[in-house]
Amino acid sequence: MRNLKTVNYDDMFALSAPSPKWVWNAQGQLVEIPAGQPAFDHDPVTGEPLGQRLEGEATNVLLNSFVPATQTVSISDATTYTLSVYGSGSAEITAGGSGTATDGSPLTFTTTGTSVTVTVTGTLDVFQLETGSVATSPIETTGSAVTRAADVATIENVDTAAWFDDQEFTIFWHYRLRTESIGTSSSSVSLSIRPSGPVGYDDAIGIYGNNRWYIYGLGNGSIGPFDSETKLAFSIKSDRTLIYANGTLLEEILGNAVINLQAAGRITASLGRFQGELYDCQTFKYAKTAAELQELTAL
Repeated sequence: MRNLKTVNYDDMFALSAPSPKWVWNAQGQLVEIPAGQPAFDHDPVTGEPLGQRLEGEATNVLLNSFVPATQTVSISDATTYTLSVYGSGSAEITAGGSGTATDGSPLTFTTTGTSVTVTVTGTLDVFQLETGSVATSPIETTGSAVTRAADVATIENVDTAAWFDDQEFTIFWHYRLRTESIGTSSSSVSLSIRPSGPVGYDDAIGIYGNNRWYIYGLGNGSIGPFDSETKLAFSIKSDRTLIYANGTLLEEILGNAVINLQAAGRITASLGRFQGELYDCQTFKYAKTAAELQELTAL
């Protein structure tokens, strides 16, 4: 959405999604989204839209994952893995770790040895075992492990005339940031608006991988918990910056806060660092007031 004008997805985002992705549709069915297409997820129980799902690289080491059966697979020792399942049964780690996963309750554990046994009880539709501490969307396997490539969504060639006034503007994001967005660096930018050049994040505005707001040269601060719906807005003009999240003022910065984003910038969820759901993005060519920000960001 651009200045409250609806824009087609292909006109707004450049999407790199090299692998197909499985998500739930509004009818609670697990469906495959072809590579290169945006994957809009839904709550499998209520059918509630969850926005576009963006994820980093992940590998499902379980075999025949859409026909779950008890099996032993090779893994890395002393490593964090997450086991997730879908269906009315359960899956238990009976060797190489411990614990049980059920639908809606993934199991995160640390391996003990170089193999694990996953014991299936009851009826499961899908199961998945992957490194890290969060369950990603299902990855279909057959006789070997399968890796799903990272997603990258970018709004490029953002020009001041169409998107914002570089002397004052407001940018708004509605998203859910997943824990695994931290990646290997706590300062990784997960979602940002920044210059289009290839170097650094100078003058960037965005969200750290550790779920902190970030304005280059002006500091950063906590947004809120991971894995929860968030509405975040920055309102910037020459004498002050206001930052609101979920209807609450996070920070007011007085003084010259003009951010030089250049005539050609980008809004990006890039490098596989943003993992979660992106519901909406809006920009305004003026700095919204505190009252307007409170209303805009209220959940």
